[in-house]
Amino acid sequence: MRQAIRKLQAGLALVAFVFSWLGAPSAARGFANDPYYPLQWGLQVMEVPAAWGSVTPDRLSQIIVAVVDTGVDGTHPDLKGNVLDGYYFLTEIGPDRKLVTRQGELKGTENTDDNGHGTHVAGIIAATRNNGEGIAGVAPGVKILPVKVLDSRSQGYVEDAARGIIWATDHGARVINLSLGSPEESKVVRDAVRYALDRGVVMVAASGNDGKPQVYYPAAQPGVVAVSAIEKIGGGFALPSFANYGEELTTVAPGVGIWSTYPRELDNDGDPDGYRSWTGSSSAVPFVSGLAALILARNPSLTVDEVRTIIKYSGESLGGITTEAQRWGLANARRALGLDRLKIELKKRVLAWGDTVEVQIKAIDPLGYLDYTVQDEVPVVLRDYDNEVLATKNVKLVNGAGSVALTFPTAGRKQIQVGSNELGGRYVPGFLTVWVSPQIFLDPKLIKGFIDTTNHWARDDIALLAKQGIVEGVDAQHFEPERPVTRAEFAVLLVRGLGLSETAEPADFEDVRADAWYAGAVNAAADAGLILGYQNRFRPDDRITREEMTVMLVRAYHLATNIDISWNTGQVEPQLTREPLVDANRISPWARPAVLGAYVQGLVFGRPDGTFDPRARATRAEAAVMLGRLLRSLS
Repeated sequence: MRQAIRKLQAGLALVAFVFSWLGAPSAARGFANDPYYPLQWGLQVMEVPAAWGSVTPDRLSQIIVAVVDTGVDGTHPDLKGNVLDGYYFLTEIGPDRKLVTRQGELKGTENTDDNGHGTHVAGIIAATRNNGEGIAGVAPGVKILPVKVLDSRSQGYVEDAARGIIWATDHGARVINLSLGSPEESKVVRDAVRYALDRGVVMVAASGNDGKPQVYYPAAQPGVVAVSAIEKIGGGFALPSFANYGEELTTVAPGVGIWSTYPRELDNDGDPDGYRSWTGSSSAVPFVSGLAALILARNPSLTVDEVRTIIKYSGESLGGITTEAQRWGLANARRALGLDRLKIELKKRVLAWGDTVEVQIKAIDPLGYLDYTVQDEVPVVLRDYDNEVLATKNVKLVNGAGSVALTFPTAGRKQIQVGSNELGGRYVPGFLTVWVSPQIFLDPKLIKGFIDTTNHWARDDIALLAKQGIVEGVDAQHFEPERPVTRAEFAVLLVRGLGLSETAEPADFEDVRADAWYAGAVNAAADAGLILGYQNRFRPDDRITREEMTVMLVRAYHLATNIDISWNTGQVEPQLTREPLVDANRISPWARPAVLGAYVQGLVFGRPDGTFDPRARATRAEAAVMLGRLLRSLS
């Protein structure tokens, strides 16, 4: 969805000069190897120096952090040698008033920043430590990947930001810093963020600078590490008046009077030495991006969810901070790299309704090994999809491990939590999402049938889903298996099949009326990330194609199992137990990974002539068969 021109802005940065509060730069020149280090109060309150010894320079140099911003000055002495070659996407209004997107390579040995914002962000993350220059970064020595999507006024288009996120993901970024945002959600950015998260990239973004109880996008998007700013006042902390906050917030970090690198030719603060102080949530974000890099350098095998959980629950509870923000801790590097985390292991990620299973709990040290010294008792909580507590138990860890039996009384997505989620605890809590399948009756004697499917090839799947109340006939006796299926109808089938609760929370589709019979299911499917839209429209009455339906099935499989079966370019060619699809080259590029992955998995099959026929309109029979295969696979 194209936003209004220049809707996306860099970090919502508020430039501030706080010499009187922190002391003038010249007053700090002789204090340390890095002259501005005494002014870096953020490093001290986050206990970053205590974490530096936990990670070797060699491990740090293997982590790439993308700075999607205004570019980076690769010639700066505090960044030189650590800035990789990057890329730019910039859209402008041409002489004919049409939008033109320029793109191309950025040389990491040059200054590609014509604003200064991106360089300031990069310095907080990665400025070289103990080199006698300026400042020290949170993760000194990590590689910075500059991706320029904002112009000299630090403004840009959401489409360019989305392109930058995808490019950074495809070029090795483990962390992406987004010191930018908008109060309005953009589908194109949302999809790009999902693309990155699905590929193991930690996304860190700014909450906003409007002083509102609203977290900006993409920080508010599920899975993103959302960061707001704090300021130090005397012996305590407070949310600055500009800092946004809300339920989606992950953590807070220093964001007032932050000294960092700056292109010397743009440094007009009265001392053009290539360093200056800025204030805003955009300055808080890179502290957390640097922390994510430290965590990954210590243990590269961690998943996105694990890194986000470590950052969130290793934070320190702050005294003196405003009441509404006390539940968000100040990110703490010493704890993040030093605390054990509680890990949940289950032999099966897909369970049957009514199953009782043994859940294994382990205390894992920061390097990823079992901590045999742990002898504690920890709580285990089972929650439903809507956060309702279904069961609470305690498990005794002996030599770092233990187990507990949990019964799953209802179908749908469930979450297991082990450990307390209160800030300042001894452990980082663990979370595991599992899928509980509804009861699937396979006895033909129990299956409902229709007179027009008696000899139909899809008879069994139609009858099976009808028995479960997932599909309905056009009347009591007729199913009309060859009738086309609309996009709204298939969204309803998926929501019913997965046991998701329909929701009145509106999705970002202007053509889905609140009073439409399918609105609750479409909203639930959008919230769960199952459906595809077209810009800000869902097109509910369009007949769904076979490739569209397959993409939705693959997303449903991912939701239920947390396993992405998509086959992407760059992976080893999938090994098939049957002939490849003869028309695979006709599958749309956006659908090809899902179709090939589903074909390998056995969720979809081709036609008798060996084609998949990706753009053919799917029938009610085909929809029932595909959904039936999905549910049997999950069972």
